[in-house]
Amino acid sequence: MAQNKLLDAKAVRLLLFVAIAALVAFVLPKPKYQSLDVLKDITVPMQVGSWSGKDIKTDVQLMDAGYNFINSLFLREYRHPNGQILYLYLLDAGNFHNPKVCLTGAGFTIKEMEDIGLKVVAQGAPAGAADAAGSLVAPTVMMSKPDSQFLVTYWITINGRRVDWAEQKIKEFFFSLVGAKKAGLMVRIDTPATEELVPAAREGLKDFVATLSAALADKDRRLIFGR
Repeated sequence: MAQNKLLDAKAVRLLLFVAIAALVAFVLPKPKYQSLDVLKDITVPMQVGSWSGKDIKTDVQLMDAGYNFINSLFLREYRHPNGQILYLYLLDAGNFHNPKVCLTGAGFTIKEMEDIGLKVVAQGAPAGAADAAGSLVAPTVMMSKPDSQFLVTYWITINGRRVDWAEQKIKEFFFSLVGAKKAGLMVRIDTPATEELVPAAREGLKDFVATLSAALADKDRRLIFGR
Protein backbone atom coordinates (compact mmCIF):
# COMPACT_ATOMS: atom_id res chain seq x y z
CA MET A 1 0.00 0.00 0.00
CA ALA A 2 2.78 2.41 0.92
CA GLN A 3 4.54 1.59 -2.33
CA ASN A 4 1.37 2.34 -4.32
CA LYS A 5 1.01 5.69 -2.56
CA LEU A 6 4.62 6.48 -3.42
CA LEU A 7 4.03 5.64 -7.08
CA ASP A 8 0.85 7.75 -7.09
CA ALA A 9 2.77 10.69 -5.61
CA LYS A 10 5.46 10.37 -8.29
CA ALA A 11 2.81 10.27 -11.01
CA VAL A 12 1.14 13.40 -9.62
CA ARG A 13 4.48 15.23 -9.51
CA LEU A 14 5.22 14.19 -13.09
CA LEU A 15 1.82 15.37 -14.31
CA LEU A 16 2.26 18.63 -12.41
CA PHE A 17 5.65 19.19 -14.01
CA VAL A 18 4.26 18.56 -17.51
CA ALA A 19 1.33 20.92 -16.83
CA ILE A 20 3.66 23.69 -15.62
CA ALA A 21 5.98 23.14 -18.59
CA ALA A 22 3.03 23.37 -20.97
CA LEU A 23 1.89 26.57 -19.27
CA VAL A 24 5.33 28.13 -19.63
CA ALA A 25 5.74 26.95 -23.21
CA PHE A 26 2.33 27.86 -24.59
CA VAL A 27 0.39 30.24 -22.30
CA LEU A 28 2.89 32.83 -21.17
CA PRO A 29 3.77 35.63 -23.64
CA LYS A 30 6.25 34.42 -26.22
CA PRO A 31 9.22 36.24 -27.76
CA LYS A 32 9.57 36.28 -31.50
CA TYR A 33 10.19 32.77 -32.81
CA GLN A 34 13.90 31.96 -33.02
CA SER A 35 14.93 29.57 -35.78
CA LEU A 36 18.12 28.36 -37.40
CA ASP A 37 17.23 30.79 -40.23
CA VAL A 38 17.84 28.17 -42.91
CA LEU A 39 16.06 29.99 -45.72
CA LYS A 40 18.92 32.45 -46.11
CA ASP A 41 21.26 29.51 -46.77
CA ILE A 42 18.98 27.58 -49.14
CA THR A 43 19.64 28.10 -52.84
CA VAL A 44 16.61 27.50 -55.06
CA PRO A 45 17.44 27.84 -58.79
CA MET A 46 15.57 30.50 -60.70
CA GLN A 47 15.45 28.19 -63.73
CA VAL A 48 14.18 24.69 -62.94
CA GLY A 49 14.24 22.65 -66.13
CA SER A 50 11.64 24.32 -68.36
CA TRP A 51 10.21 26.29 -65.42
CA SER A 52 11.26 29.97 -65.26
CA GLY A 53 11.08 31.70 -61.89
CA LYS A 54 10.27 35.20 -60.70
CA ASP A 55 10.50 36.30 -57.05
CA ILE A 56 7.35 37.73 -55.49
CA LYS A 57 7.37 40.17 -52.60
CA THR A 58 5.12 39.29 -49.71
CA ASP A 59 3.12 41.82 -47.69
CA VAL A 60 3.51 39.78 -44.48
CA GLN A 61 5.03 42.13 -41.91
CA LEU A 62 7.33 39.75 -40.05
CA MET A 63 8.11 42.31 -37.34
CA ASP A 64 4.43 42.56 -36.37
CA ALA A 65 3.52 40.88 -33.08
CA GLY A 66 0.86 38.86 -34.86
CA TYR A 67 3.55 37.07 -36.85
CA ASN A 68 5.90 36.20 -33.97
CA PHE A 69 5.74 32.55 -35.02
CA ILE A 70 7.21 33.35 -38.48
CA ASN A 71 10.91 33.85 -39.09
CA SER A 72 10.99 34.25 -42.88
CA LEU A 73 9.03 33.52 -46.05
CA PHE A 74 10.23 32.58 -49.56
CA LEU A 75 7.73 33.01 -52.40
CA ARG A 76 8.47 32.53 -56.08
CA GLU A 77 6.36 32.15 -59.20
CA TYR A 78 7.40 29.59 -61.81
CA ARG A 79 6.03 29.47 -65.36
CA HIS A 80 6.21 26.62 -67.86
CA PRO A 81 6.18 27.17 -71.64
CA ASN A 82 2.89 25.25 -71.79
CA GLY A 83 1.29 28.07 -69.76
CA GLN A 84 1.10 26.40 -66.32
CA ILE A 85 2.01 28.62 -63.35
CA LEU A 86 3.20 27.44 -59.94
CA TYR A 87 3.72 29.38 -56.71
CA LEU A 88 6.39 27.91 -54.45
CA TYR A 89 6.15 28.90 -50.77
CA LEU A 90 8.82 28.08 -48.18
CA LEU A 91 7.70 29.22 -44.73
CA ASP A 92 10.18 29.15 -41.82
CA ALA A 93 8.00 29.15 -38.72
CA GLY A 94 7.77 27.92 -35.16
CA ASN A 95 4.14 26.84 -35.38
CA PHE A 96 2.26 25.77 -38.47
CA HIS A 97 -1.44 26.13 -39.14
CA ASN A 98 -3.13 23.70 -41.49
CA PRO A 99 -3.51 25.47 -44.86
CA LYS A 100 -7.12 24.27 -45.00
CA VAL A 101 -7.87 26.38 -41.91
CA CYS A 102 -5.94 29.41 -43.18
CA LEU A 103 -7.47 29.24 -46.65
CA THR A 104 -10.99 28.87 -45.28
CA GLY A 105 -10.34 31.91 -43.08
CA ALA A 106 -9.24 33.80 -46.20
CA GLY A 107 -12.62 33.16 -47.81
CA PHE A 108 -11.80 30.15 -49.99
CA THR A 109 -14.01 27.10 -50.33
CA ILE A 110 -11.90 23.97 -49.75
CA LYS A 111 -12.40 20.61 -51.44
CA GLU A 112 -10.32 17.61 -50.41
CA MET A 113 -8.50 16.00 -53.33
CA GLU A 114 -6.59 12.76 -53.68
CA ASP A 115 -3.10 12.93 -52.15
CA ILE A 116 -0.37 13.39 -54.71
CA GLY A 117 2.69 11.15 -55.00
CA LEU A 118 5.86 13.13 -55.73
CA LYS A 119 9.28 11.80 -56.70
CA VAL A 120 12.34 13.31 -55.04
CA VAL A 121 15.40 12.88 -57.24
CA ALA A 122 19.06 12.89 -56.21
CA GLN A 123 21.20 15.85 -57.23
CA GLY A 124 22.31 15.73 -60.83
CA ALA A 125 20.10 12.77 -61.76
CA PRO A 126 17.55 13.10 -64.57
CA ALA A 127 14.09 14.03 -63.34
CA GLY A 128 12.73 10.63 -64.34
CA ALA A 129 15.66 8.65 -62.96
CA ALA A 130 14.92 5.30 -61.33
CA ASP A 131 17.41 5.97 -58.53
CA ALA A 132 15.26 8.65 -56.95
CA ALA A 133 16.33 10.00 -53.57
CA GLY A 134 12.90 9.10 -52.28
CA SER A 135 9.26 9.96 -52.62
CA LEU A 136 6.56 11.68 -50.64
CA VAL A 137 2.79 11.61 -50.59
CA ALA A 138 1.45 15.11 -50.00
CA PRO A 139 -2.04 16.28 -49.00
CA THR A 140 -3.80 18.13 -51.80
CA VAL A 141 -6.84 20.40 -51.83
CA MET A 142 -8.73 22.54 -54.30
CA MET A 143 -9.29 26.10 -53.06
CA SER A 144 -11.90 28.19 -54.82
CA LYS A 145 -13.36 31.67 -54.92
CA PRO A 146 -15.79 32.93 -57.56
CA ASP A 147 -12.92 34.43 -59.54
CA SER A 148 -10.07 31.96 -58.87
CA GLN A 149 -9.29 28.30 -58.32
CA PHE A 150 -6.03 26.71 -57.19
CA LEU A 151 -4.76 23.20 -56.69
CA VAL A 152 -2.68 23.28 -53.49
CA THR A 153 -0.26 20.67 -52.14
CA TYR A 154 1.86 20.98 -48.98
CA TRP A 155 4.04 19.24 -46.38
CA ILE A 156 6.16 20.05 -43.30
CA THR A 157 9.78 19.25 -42.52
CA ILE A 158 11.57 19.72 -39.19
CA ASN A 159 15.34 19.43 -39.18
CA GLY A 160 15.23 17.73 -42.57
CA ARG A 161 12.56 15.16 -41.67
CA ARG A 162 8.98 15.15 -42.91
CA VAL A 163 6.41 15.18 -40.13
CA ASP A 164 2.64 14.97 -39.91
CA TRP A 165 0.48 17.37 -37.87
CA ALA A 166 0.68 15.32 -34.68
CA GLU A 167 4.48 14.99 -34.89
CA GLN A 168 4.79 18.69 -35.63
CA LYS A 169 2.87 19.62 -32.47
CA ILE A 170 4.91 17.21 -30.33
CA LYS A 171 8.18 18.61 -31.67
CA GLU A 172 6.90 22.17 -31.25
CA PHE A 173 6.17 21.41 -27.61
CA PHE A 174 9.59 19.82 -27.05
CA PHE A 175 11.62 22.59 -28.70
CA SER A 176 9.60 25.26 -26.87
CA LEU A 177 10.11 23.42 -23.61
CA VAL A 178 13.90 23.18 -23.89
CA GLY A 179 14.33 26.53 -25.69
CA ALA A 180 16.15 24.94 -28.64
CA LYS A 181 16.18 26.28 -32.18
CA LYS A 182 15.01 24.15 -35.08
CA ALA A 183 14.79 24.21 -38.87
CA GLY A 184 11.03 24.05 -39.41
CA LEU A 185 9.68 24.55 -42.95
CA MET A 186 6.24 24.34 -44.45
CA VAL A 187 6.46 23.80 -48.19
CA ARG A 188 3.41 24.69 -50.24
CA ILE A 189 2.90 24.70 -54.01
CA ASP A 190 -0.16 26.35 -55.56
CA THR A 191 -1.14 26.14 -59.22
CA PRO A 192 -4.17 27.83 -60.82
CA ALA A 193 -6.47 25.14 -62.23
CA THR A 194 -10.12 24.40 -62.84
CA GLU A 195 -11.39 20.98 -61.81
CA GLU A 196 -11.29 19.90 -65.46
CA LEU A 197 -7.57 20.71 -65.59
CA VAL A 198 -6.64 19.01 -62.30
CA PRO A 199 -5.07 15.93 -63.99
CA ALA A 200 -2.78 18.12 -66.10
CA ALA A 201 -2.01 20.35 -63.10
CA ARG A 202 -1.01 17.31 -61.03
CA GLU A 203 1.37 16.16 -63.75
CA GLY A 204 2.92 19.62 -63.81
CA LEU A 205 3.41 19.51 -60.04
CA LYS A 206 5.11 16.12 -60.33
CA ASP A 207 7.43 17.37 -63.06
CA PHE A 208 8.34 20.50 -61.10
CA VAL A 209 9.14 18.65 -57.86
CA ALA A 210 11.22 15.98 -59.61
CA THR A 211 13.13 18.57 -61.62
CA LEU A 212 13.62 20.93 -58.67
CA SER A 213 14.83 18.20 -56.32
CA ALA A 214 17.39 17.02 -58.92
CA ALA A 215 18.72 20.59 -59.17
CA LEU A 216 19.16 21.17 -55.41
CA ALA A 217 22.27 20.59 -53.31
CA ASP A 218 21.85 17.61 -50.98
CA LYS A 219 21.43 19.73 -47.83
CA ASP A 220 18.82 21.95 -49.47
CA ARG A 221 16.90 18.97 -50.84
CA ARG A 222 16.76 17.40 -47.36
CA LEU A 223 15.55 20.62 -45.74
CA ILE A 224 12.83 21.19 -48.34
CA PHE A 225 11.67 17.64 -49.06
CA GLY A 226 12.75 15.85 -45.89
CA ARG A 227 13.30 12.15 -45.63
